[in-house]
Amino acid sequence: TVSDDRSKIQTRVNGWLGAWSAKDITRYGAYYAKDFKSQGGANLQSWLKYKAQINQRYDYIRVTQRNLVVKNRGNRYIATFTQDYDSSGLKTVGTKQLVFVQENGQWKIFREIWQKK
Repeated sequence: TVSDDRSKIQTRVNGWLGAWSAKDITRYGAYYAKDFKSQGGANLQSWLKYKAQINQRYDYIRVTQRNLVVKNRGNRYIATFTQDYDSSGLKTVGTKQLVFVQENGQWKIFREIWQKK
């Protein structure tokens, strides 16, 4: 059902944020669809390589969300929230939008859009 899927998406968003904050690139990468494309056009492999470099650069990373809204768009879900990013090298607040698609029975991030507030 849509309400079950919404709950699963919320759980996925929080798990993804936890993996990112833990700098666990393997767990973090598992949240993405195989055909993911970043806002800048990077494929999944390039995206994870870039994220791993950031993980090495910063002593800590803490990413949290607030005001999460999950909307159904046919066979996709769109999760929109305020993202608070705090690290030893950068602090930002912005609006994050994650587009989830079903892949092998799991909801995976297909697109990710961030806009600074």
